[in-house]
Amino acid sequence: RNFILYVCFASTLPLFIAGLKGFSFEYIWPNHPQLNDHAIIIPLCLALVFGALFTENFLKVKKLGRWAPVVFRIQENVILLLFLMSFFLSYRFIISILIPAAVASCCLGLMFGILMWNRSGLSARYYTLGWSAFLIGGLIMGLNKLGLTPSNAFTENTLQVGSGIEVILLSFALAASINEDRRVRSAAQSKALEAERETRLAREQALQFQQQAAAELERKVEQRTAELESLNRQLSDLSDTDQLTRLKNRRYLDRVLQEELARCQRYHHDLSIILLDIDHFKQFNDRYGHLVGDECLRAVADVLAQTISEGTDCIARYGGEEFCVLMPETSMEYAEKMAERLRSSVNNMKFSVKNEPANVSISLGVASLCSNRHVTPEHLIKRADQALYKAKQAGRNRTVVAGKDVPDQVSTAPPKSDRRLG
Repeated sequence: RNFILYVCFASTLPLFIAGLKGFSFEYIWPNHPQLNDHAIIIPLCLALVFGALFTENFLKVKKLGRWAPVVFRIQENVILLLFLMSFFLSYRFIISILIPAAVASCCLGLMFGILMWNRSGLSARYYTLGWSAFLIGGLIMGLNKLGLTPSNAFTENTLQVGSGIEVILLSFALAASINEDRRVRSAAQSKALEAERETRLAREQALQFQQQAAAELERKVEQRTAELESLNRQLSDLSDTDQLTRLKNRRYLDRVLQEELARCQRYHHDLSIILLDIDHFKQFNDRYGHLVGDECLRAVADVLAQTISEGTDCIARYGGEEFCVLMPETSMEYAEKMAERLRSSVNNMKFSVKNEPANVSISLGVASLCSNRHVTPEHLIKRADQALYKAKQAGRNRTVVAGKDVPDQVSTAPPKSDRRLG
């Protein structure tokens, strides 16, 4: 683009000088003298506009700030306005304005060349020197046309000499700019190749590091996963375990009972539960204190856990001094035998308070699900609870089976708050 603007600028200067010297009128349109005025103004306006565009692009004045391109826009618009006015106003009036405008344009070009002297290197210096020669020639010519200097061979030809020097120096400036661009491109290519080599090396190192990091991360993930699974198991155990007796709690029992009851009903298997309660535990607590009561609960829980040895059976603390044993795929007859074993084990348990033996007994209620029956967990628990209540009424320290020793009508059982005898 700089070269095109330079060619346009360099081409309009001879046209302007030819019109100024009368060569255009003498050799091109001798029969049209009215065109002679335009032969001076039009090439001069074009030279000023192309010169401004060339200066702006060649010196890259945007580096100076946003204001610099605005200055050139104003200059170009003023010249174009004078160009249009030349078709309507007199030659003397237009030329009296255009010559100072041309001098101002040359001064602006020189000013920007000085400002970019150190920023744009050798090309800006050639430009500044060339523009200085053109400015001096144009200034002397302008003063001559305004009648401020005497007319002689020197003042009449300074513009040609100045413009010739400018064209030569601008050619040097363009060559310097092209060489500088080549040097910059070459340096950029070298830097790009070096950057590519460094990038390739860095990519290889990063890939190796990534592989090592991935292996290390996989190892840590496996380790953390194992730790997390262990913690989750511990947390699950803690949330499902009664902290006093270390047995499963009621929350866990309710969930397992729901699952096992559904499974046994689906496959038509038997299921039994044993609900048991420590006899006279309230009086025991009142007599010996809650700490001893807690020791008694732990002792009973240990005996129950040791007696229940079946892998599928589950024993849980149901609340207070009450425990529940869930026995999937177990008939009512076997559940009754197991209840008696539990009762006998607790009776034979050696528990002492202050080195004095304390008798501990339990009452048990058994409820079973026959393979062809469909009941809810609440219904089954309530049947076992009714049987337990019957055992309390019958004198405690005994086992009662729902449906055998107690009619299978859970609705007759009194509210829990009224029937618990301790």
